[in-house]
Amino acid sequence: MAQTVAAHHLSNYSNLLVGQSRSDAYLTTILAIAIFYPFIPFSLVGRHEIMPWYLLVILITSIKDRYALTLCLTSMLLIFGVFATAILFGFKLKTASDASQIFTVVLSLFLFAKIPMHKLKFVENKIFKYTILVVLFMLCQKLFPEYMEGITNSITQRNMPGVDLRTGGVRGIAPEPAYMGALLISFFMFSWWVRGSIELNRLLVYIAGIFLTSSLSAIVTISFLLSFQFIYRVIFFRDIEFYGIRSMLLVAFLAITGIIFYLPNFESGISRINVFMVSALPHIMSLDINGFLMAEQQFGSDRLISLANPLTSWCCGYFFTGNYDPSYSLYGKVWGFFAPIHFFIILYFIITKKLSPIRMVSLCLSLFYGPVLFFLLFIGFLNPRRTEHPIKQ
Repeated sequence: MAQTVAAHHLSNYSNLLVGQSRSDAYLTTILAIAIFYPFIPFSLVGRHEIMPWYLLVILITSIKDRYALTLCLTSMLLIFGVFATAILFGFKLKTASDASQIFTVVLSLFLFAKIPMHKLKFVENKIFKYTILVVLFMLCQKLFPEYMEGITNSITQRNMPGVDLRTGGVRGIAPEPAYMGALLISFFMFSWWVRGSIELNRLLVYIAGIFLTSSLSAIVTISFLLSFQFIYRVIFFRDIEFYGIRSMLLVAFLAITGIIFYLPNFESGISRINVFMVSALPHIMSLDINGFLMAEQQFGSDRLISLANPLTSWCCGYFFTGNYDPSYSLYGKVWGFFAPIHFFIILYFIITKKLSPIRMVSLCLSLFYGPVLFFLLFIGFLNPRRTEHPIKQ
């Protein structure tokens, strides 16, 4: 039996490496690590918590070797050039930083689309395995916070309590629980895009990690993703069953076990979601966008209110008014610079591109979600491609 299992895993691994040299395998492994951990692993002056280290590896992975160094340096110069030019033309530091973030996301997606699908399968599989280890690490953070706090602070370079005092969530390898939740959602989106479906093993691992963060935004987002996918399948395919009966029984068993084990924080999380929905629902029903965005303030956060102008008006951004209205979401940043030109970008996706479920989800995430540098949140903007070397399950 053990030999059969070992042979099965070896077969899967061999399928992933088809068409790759040993150096390619190492490079795609480094790419997986860079995407998996985009945080700053050491102290920097004036640092930002997330840095796109992955972009360097994407550049090398997505292009021919003989052009790798040239294009890598050119792209880096472009990013720093945008940043420097922005400051020279009178942008404030925050404005220049947001402009460079937009450029980084667009460049990352553009180059990511050039990587062969069998390599992306390899990267996705690696990230999933790393995530299993991190979820186990998060479980230890939850169970043994007094022992794990020092290790967590060393990894995240931020001294904070091992468990969030307000929500009871843990932060894994991220600076804070909300960042960890967003990172896991980006992996979920990547898996969905690469594999063409929401596979049960991925679903269980990513949801477990998200619930361990107790991040309201992450829990609401993953609930929206699953509800949207289910409704889409019911309406367009008359399909009401995600997985087989045995799989659903397993999910139900794990869910009940998790709720019992995690009951205090589960009740707290449900209570916070309930309070938010009770406050926000009347505004949603009356199409009062400003009221809906302000409902978040009762949780001590005012990020959503920064989307008031981007979501209620079409004009005008920095390049037309000279004033930049900062926002945390990708859509908000694009609106802040390019409105009303951004309207034609939206029309491009609506008219010329097929609005698949994952593309619609990425569009929704671009409206409300940050941090922007988790570019896999927006992977649905790219056209899906046929798998060159499918993984056998």
